[in-house]
Amino acid sequence: MTRDWIFHQLLPAVGVFAVTLLCYVFTLPSTITLEDAGLFQMICHNGGIGHPPGYPLFVLACQQFVSLPFFGTGVLAANLLSALLASSACLVLYLLASRLLQDSLVAAAVAICFGFSMTFWSQAIIVEVYSLAVLMFLLCALVALRFSESGEFRHLLWLAFLFGLSLSNHWPLHLLATPALLSLVVPVWRVLLGYLAEPLKLLLLVAAGVAGLLPYLSLLQDAPAFAVYGGVASLEDFVRYVSRAAYSDHSELAGWSDRLQYQSWLIVQSLRELNPALGVLVFAGLYRSFVVLHLSVAVALVLVYLSGTSLLNLLLGFEFNEFRLAIFSPYPVVAYIALALWMGLGLQWLLSALGRSVKWLRYVLPLLVCTLTLIGSYPSIAGAANSFAQRYGEMVLKQVPAESVLFVEGDSGVGLLGYLHFVRGDRHDLELRSWNNLVFSNRLASPAAPRGQQDQIRQAFIETSELPVFSTSHGEMALHHGLVFEHKVGPGYHCDGSTHDYIEYLVQLERDDVLRNGHERDLLFQLLSVLTHQHLALQLFGEPGLEQETHVLNLLQTTVPGKFVTLEVMSQVVNDEPGKKRLRGIGEEVEQLLPALASRKTRGMLAAYRGRLELQGNADLAAAKLLLEESIDQYPLADNPGVCLLHSTYRRLGLQSELDPLIKGPEAVTCE
Repeated sequence: MTRDWIFHQLLPAVGVFAVTLLCYVFTLPSTITLEDAGLFQMICHNGGIGHPPGYPLFVLACQQFVSLPFFGTGVLAANLLSALLASSACLVLYLLASRLLQDSLVAAAVAICFGFSMTFWSQAIIVEVYSLAVLMFLLCALVALRFSESGEFRHLLWLAFLFGLSLSNHWPLHLLATPALLSLVVPVWRVLLGYLAEPLKLLLLVAAGVAGLLPYLSLLQDAPAFAVYGGVASLEDFVRYVSRAAYSDHSELAGWSDRLQYQSWLIVQSLRELNPALGVLVFAGLYRSFVVLHLSVAVALVLVYLSGTSLLNLLLGFEFNEFRLAIFSPYPVVAYIALALWMGLGLQWLLSALGRSVKWLRYVLPLLVCTLTLIGSYPSIAGAANSFAQRYGEMVLKQVPAESVLFVEGDSGVGLLGYLHFVRGDRHDLELRSWNNLVFSNRLASPAAPRGQQDQIRQAFIETSELPVFSTSHGEMALHHGLVFEHKVGPGYHCDGSTHDYIEYLVQLERDDVLRNGHERDLLFQLLSVLTHQHLALQLFGEPGLEQETHVLNLLQTTVPGKFVTLEVMSQVVNDEPGKKRLRGIGEEVEQLLPALASRKTRGMLAAYRGRLELQGNADLAAAKLLLEESIDQYPLADNPGVCLLHSTYRRLGLQSELDPLIKGPEAVTCE
């Protein structure tokens, strides 16, 4: 071990790992977050199967890691595992960049900048599979490069094994990046074909790849503690689970305009990933990659970027809105590796141009690009450590009385409340169940059963249960308590004042606009909406003189969701012109305040409520027609109340209705 190797290889590598890990640990959330966090926490701590395709490599690693004796039941252990995997990925990226650029200082800057990039950092501090996905791809890329340089069979054997392991974690992302790996081995394609032509070596390569896939055997569980669709007891179950057959990334409302918007977002986000100020270096590096690198490597960088962005965009078909974008925004994380390497090539070019005359720039410029990336990403990362999700879960559990059944639904219900109940041990007296028979082992029916059959079985359970039954959704015929609905007691509204402080907290969150995660913003909108419904109903149908409830309603109505719900409810009952004028103002205000990436359903419903308002009292049929047509254009599904309102408006205007061909989906429109 020479002194030169220590200073030029070992110390930079250790520095990359230590610096990134320190930043990750500093920003680790100490409370449960949304999306898949609750599900992975349950599976890591209590066993089970990850959601399709299962992610067995990550799940097995997480289950072993959190079981270490110095960890408890909190979120720290699983989040820390993601951080360690992310820092390991940065370390491997340093080794790869050092090999390509032949400059350890610039390679360290590349690795640290990628570690600080917005998307990668956001996934490095929560329990998710993307840190491991990046690590596995980089290991494959490093070994593929070594095979390309040496042509040695042992490197190809390692590549086959690592490729199988990568597929055992996140096979969709890894297959998308596979063309880049193939490009790396193109220079030795004759050597590769020679190995494949030898039966023994071909058999060894297949065996190595299969060995990497062995983690998938962990999915074969008859009765897992937690699994989205239950156990995997047959080959048919296995194929359905791994292939993600029950999942769909396509929306019936999505079209090419959504793909164009997503592509535009990807371009802008690519510039923001490191820092927009470094965009010039990225473009310079892209050009120089075809000058200073082997053509196969330069092409590989282009392929890894395009496959994780543009090709991915063509394969997906989701409606481009804030919530969906929050789901799919981590998908291009592997593609962003190319941005960091291009930036390094651009930085190397800049140093070669300026560094000869100003020696200290060789040390200052790498530090500067790392600092700029840190400054660009940190504000959005810092907000991830809030306790919004956990506080919501704790409030829900507080509203449910002892010895009750609680049905939950969605990520904010099943995952979040599942973690609090099953892992942290909150409210052991409750019987927690999934409304759609997902994840929990105490399901009432198969999640694959027809929806009508599931509804009947659930309703029979509710009616015959000896315990009080509550749910976090589906309160149409239930008693509305605020955050939960009580079944078996008849419809109505009740408030005991226990949520007043919580409502003030939610209103302040909306007013300060501090939530940056799309999942959190969506949940906040839902909570403010449902609480406004409750307090508006109490005002309309409750006991008179509830001064505190009136104050809370006024507070809720200062928010966008509160105004939205007020328009929704009052547009059905207001007939006088002063009332209509006030609601028109609210409708116009909501339209202006809605986020730019609000869903089509939200915008369609808003137009429907505004159109319904124009039909009240002295109806303005022309204004109603325009608003309702806008509603159908935004949200052309049968559950849009604007559909039948527009049918009626057309009849009153003596016009022929031509709505049916415009309505999408299998449900027929029936208007009385």
